[in-house]
Amino acid sequence: GNNIQKKQLKSENDGQPAVQLVQQFKGESVFINGEAEWNKGYEGIKDISKFLSTTLTDKKALLPRKVCGFERLKINEETVLIVVDSQWYLENWDLQPNMNEDCDIKTREDFFEELRGEINKNQNKIVVLALHHPVYSGGNHGGYFSLRDHVYPFDRKLPLPVLGSLINYTRAVSGINTQDLQSKQYNVLNKRLQTMAQMYDNVVLVSGHERNMQYIEKKGVKQVISGALGNLSPARAIEPGSFSAGQLGYATLEIAADKSAYLTFYSFVEGKHQQLWQKQIFKGDSATAEVKNYGVPTVDTIQASVYPIAWTKKSGFYRFLWGDHYRSTYGQSILAPVVNLDTLKGGLTPLISGGGHQSLSLRLADKNGTQYVMRGVRKSVSRFLQTAVFTDQYVMESFDNTWAEGFIYDFYTTAHPYTPFIIGDLSKKVGIYHTNPELYYIPKQQ
Repeated sequence: GNNIQKKQLKSENDGQPAVQLVQQFKGESVFINGEAEWNKGYEGIKDISKFLSTTLTDKKALLPRKVCGFERLKINEETVLIVVDSQWYLENWDLQPNMNEDCDIKTREDFFEELRGEINKNQNKIVVLALHHPVYSGGNHGGYFSLRDHVYPFDRKLPLPVLGSLINYTRAVSGINTQDLQSKQYNVLNKRLQTMAQMYDNVVLVSGHERNMQYIEKKGVKQVISGALGNLSPARAIEPGSFSAGQLGYATLEIAADKSAYLTFYSFVEGKHQQLWQKQIFKGDSATAEVKNYGVPTVDTIQASVYPIAWTKKSGFYRFLWGDHYRSTYGQSILAPVVNLDTLKGGLTPLISGGGHQSLSLRLADKNGTQYVMRGVRKSVSRFLQTAVFTDQYVMESFDNTWAEGFIYDFYTTAHPYTPFIIGDLSKKVGIYHTNPELYYIPKQQ
């Protein structure tokens, strides 16, 4: 981002160093939007997109197209690039009357839901989430300032040593600058994206915004910042294993066929490239921990219940307050067939995990490519709390074995657990297409 502005499009040779650099590059290049590109609003972005598409003869030169929230670009079988227009999110939509007119995403909440779904679809690949604004930063936009910043707070030659410190402190704690992580709208964006990245172990975020180079790995989130191609500013490496450099340079991310990945930062001084720092940020499939072999099921059927019987025993006063629900059904043992995924339906192979706001599921395919979905009868409390309540912080497993978890499990007993198994017959009577769920007991297996 911050490479091209609409005012620079007046002539072919006016203000296009980024375009000239791309034209010299032999690989595929993608521009993303920053605050500079949005200076002229929605129509300005459309003009920049047309200019880049024509100049570079590539309709995907600027992503996302249609001035929408994000767009996916497949790199290869191991890697997918998801480009997010973070400034689109930060813009005041009330001042953009034609915002989202060509976009299926109409609200910011829809944007988060669609983005999480896209990341989930690509959970078996390395997801490079590219956006102009980082979710972590040890630079100015993250509230960290150098001594020079305190003396010259406005990038000018006028020294303001005391006032400068006051200005920077106010900026760091108030969020008055909409381009700082502390600002209200930006804070919402980075918390939601942080939480999303924490839910998966295959995501790396790459950004610009800051005028330096950084790598921050915090709470399971991998953040790369590479914006050191013009004016520079310092940054701090605060987290263990992090990196920062306030010098001209760039970063490369090399992803191998086994999905291992190396991040490397280079300096560029007087035409010379010099490696500054390297780290392996993904171990790859070959480094996956050994999976325990649980063996083959030894019985054909088993007596099992949705909940342990102890979960369904409530006092008279509790039942007076909350009702009886279907607790007895949840605690009642039934006879269920035991199956092994290697033999069920001729042998099933797991594809991706999924689920809605309350359940966990697994998509599988047989040898002919026919797909099935395995969904647990017992709903997930962690899934509900993470996706519907605590959307801006990672809480998976934080409520395990707590009173809150027990209460929500009990709330689930308001719905009959075996309702899906009668819907098919009812739908058939009135000519409605329907699924045909089957009940199995699936033991742990490799």
